[in-house]
Amino acid sequence: GPGDLKVLVFMPTTEQFDDLSDGAKAGKPHIIACADALGAREAGAFVIETPESARMPLPEQYLGPRECTRYVPKDLGCGFWRMQTCKKKAAFGPLPRGASLSVEEAEAGMKDLLQRTWEHGNVHYETDIPACTEEERRAAGLPSKSHVAKIRGNQLERTACTIDGIHTPTAYRGTPFAPFQWHVENFWLMSVNALHSGEKIWYWSEPSSLAAIDAVFQERPLLGKPSHDHYLGHEALFGGTDHLRQQGIAIRCFKQKEGQVMVTYPRVLHSGFSVTDTLAEAINYADETWDTTGYRPCTEKC
Repeated sequence: GPGDLKVLVFMPTTEQFDDLSDGAKAGKPHIIACADALGAREAGAFVIETPESARMPLPEQYLGPRECTRYVPKDLGCGFWRMQTCKKKAAFGPLPRGASLSVEEAEAGMKDLLQRTWEHGNVHYETDIPACTEEERRAAGLPSKSHVAKIRGNQLERTACTIDGIHTPTAYRGTPFAPFQWHVENFWLMSVNALHSGEKIWYWSEPSSLAAIDAVFQERPLLGKPSHDHYLGHEALFGGTDHLRQQGIAIRCFKQKEGQVMVTYPRVLHSGFSVTDTLAEAINYADETWDTTGYRPCTEKC
């Protein structure tokens, strides 16, 4: 990360990695407990490197047209953009595709694209692809088994309903520079994001900064007075990392590589973009400290 904002990266053995989903044990995995003890919760996120022995080959990828999200950026000033979206059919190339870039090179490329008003229409993102059953995972281009679908100690298993993408994994397929906008996880959950192919840039805040971030977004006003706690997820805002830092908000940056798992904590604002073509899956997680007291959910009008 910038300056002295470090990012904790675990490089577990196969046995330590398998502990993530060892159903014979109670409580949260040792890696998450260690991350907590080492200050990752206060920093907002940490990374797990999947051991080579635990990585599985991808099935043959479907290269035909898919229903994807495309973007029309609108400049809001101070480096912020509203990524207005539309749905269009688009095809992806074979994986892996796209050159590996440094963080600085990737950020410069993204800035150039935004300032040229997204001149080429080849940036697209397929999101929320079902990835629970073996059949769904094969169709999504994922390995048959998920290392993150059944993380032990997940308090979400006690909830009354099951929501796709929260309780079960969903896949994401992006082209180079496909963005994911600023958001905080629903219900103040943790998120677990496994990258199976490609590279992504991540930005995130510290949990203690959420009130200060709300004030920055409302001061311009970039947004109106929010009526719920997932309002940023609806505003499609991207960028502005330098402005947030100038306001005294710590924003970390990390380039996630193939085989790495990014874990974010509750109340952490995060966003980013694909550096290359990417294929990932994500799911939410709640440990024993999960607390939704005071959380204001979306309404039916959202």
